[in-house]
Amino acid sequence: MNERIERAMQMQAAMVIMDRAATQNKSINEVYRDFRKSRTFAMLFDYGTSLWTTGPAYISEEYDLELKESKTPKISRETEYGMIKPAQ
Repeated sequence: MNERIERAMQMQAAMVIMDRAATQNKSINEVYRDFRKSRTFAMLFDYGTSLWTTGPAYISEEYDLELKESKTPKISRETEYGMIKPAQ
């Protein structure tokens, strides 16, 4: 991996973690632990997504969307259209 790009990825992650810790009144370790497990963190360190080329605010927003999606109950098509499957 290109050393410069790796450092840029690490700096972006550090800025996101420090900002979220400060704004959410959480420890850096707690924020790091949760962020490290996220899809957003994986995308940040993936050359293909180029997420590392954006700013920490954008990355943090992506993480917020991920967290929101994970807390939103998933509704199946059957339930959405009023067709509930019988229990099997």
